[in-house]
Amino acid sequence: MLFRSGVAGAIALRLLGWQQRAYLNSILFPNLGNMGLPLALFAFGDEGLALAVVVFTIGSIAHSSVGIWIVSGRLSPAEVLKAPLLYATALALGSHELGIGLPQFALRAADILGGMTIPLMLLSLGVSLSRLKISNTRRATALAALRLGIGLAGGLAVEIGRAHV
Repeated sequence: MLFRSGVAGAIALRLLGWQQRAYLNSILFPNLGNMGLPLALFAFGDEGLALAVVVFTIGSIAHSSVGIWIVSGRLSPAEVLKAPLLYATALALGSHELGIGLPQFALRAADILGGMTIPLMLLSLGVSLSRLKISNTRRATALAALRLGIGLAGGLAVEIGRAHV
């Protein structure tokens, strides 16, 4: 789905005559952290939050690899390998597969810190929004509509494909 959104966004930006390096990331990568995680917790509880964390991790890895490539205009494995999220994810998956758990004190500390993350993310989002200066609303509205349109089209395509199976 990420690939299809990227292709559709790139085509739309080219038709509009806008720079892909400047705007494609805003179409391609949603705000999975500040918006997605609190919404998943609110709407679906702890199980929904756990699934949303998986989606967030995949999106963040894509953003710190493909996103860097889009903005810089060149694919650099050295830049991708600088992203600490890749190593943290590999370590977490490896320890899970090997059945290696954390000591109880570390789990308690992580639970306390984890409980603070969503309220802190919402507070930081509020601060960011309060400092935001609105300048080009037409372009921002067009990009938002484009992103929603691509998402709607992708969802409809999946639903139509599922209905024919």
